[in-house]
Amino acid sequence: MVCLLLTAAVIIAGSGLQLVQGARGGDATADHIHRFMAGVYIGWAPLFAWAALTIRTQGVLVYFLAVPIFLGFAGRMLSIALKGLPIRPKEFLSFAALEFILGCVIVLAHWLG
Repeated sequence: MVCLLLTAAVIIAGSGLQLVQGARGGDATADHIHRFMAGVYIGWAPLFAWAALTIRTQGVLVYFLAVPIFLGFAGRMLSIALKGLPIRPKEFLSFAALEFILGCVIVLAHWLG
């Protein structure tokens, strides 16, 4: 439950900031895609919060919610493999670690619970 609520908070904070800032230094196409994806991502926050609050009645939904977290981690790793480390590598590597850990804990805790 805590990890799902933490994920909802991270989504709201991170996506809210990205929705407002857009793609810094990018062209109009990058900015358009960046803000769109931030809007989609922030739209998932209520689902994560609701699933956390009703965790005892949730089944496979919890596993489906872990999938985008793992895919975010995989996307970061693919980006690093193809483009190298971004500016502020410690920050982005900590985001990747958080995504990996949250995804694992959500799946493991729900499976064991």
